[in-house]
Amino acid sequence: MMQRVAPSVKFVLPTAPNRPVTLNGGMMMPAWYDIKGLSEDRLSEDFEGLTQTKDEITRLIEEEVQSGTPTNKIIVGGFSQGGASAMYAGFTYPKKLAGLVLLSCYLPNGAEFAKNLREENKTTKFLMCHGEEDAMVSYNNGQRSYNKLKELGLEGQFLSYPDMGHSVSQEEIADVLEYIVNTLNEAKL
Repeated sequence: MMQRVAPSVKFVLPTAPNRPVTLNGGMMMPAWYDIKGLSEDRLSEDFEGLTQTKDEITRLIEEEVQSGTPTNKIIVGGFSQGGASAMYAGFTYPKKLAGLVLLSCYLPNGAEFAKNLREENKTTKFLMCHGEEDAMVSYNNGQRSYNKLKELGLEGQFLSYPDMGHSVSQEEIADVLEYIVNTLNEAKL
């Protein structure tokens, strides 16, 4: 579906590495960083491994730049931890990006986020989407994160989906594809 709507767009979709996760009794599972709990106030949690994840996302961006794609045509995004990581890496990246797609996620490392926010991406528009029935990352947490981003002067849109849990829907995918096409068309101007 994505290639039909945006045939000239290259999608790079990395998967989190396996690591021990505290919330899961230390068992190995795909995770961008350790998950210590599902507390409602994830805005102030300090995540071990977030810096490593930011570095990995930066490396992926730099690979695309080396292959000829300017940063103002790169959109970074993710789902859940991937969305939180994309948010942190994207808004702290030292060059202007085209946009950010943040799905069912939250503001990670809120205490440090504002300090590390880069001037280059303060005008980078983002799309944040969240299911109203999300039991993993509560809808309220998503809204609070969005409001914090707005308080920091960042421009974005928050879309909600009734009856959707911690997943994606066809409606959400259509909204994301519309955002990608519109954002990349604006980058051509």
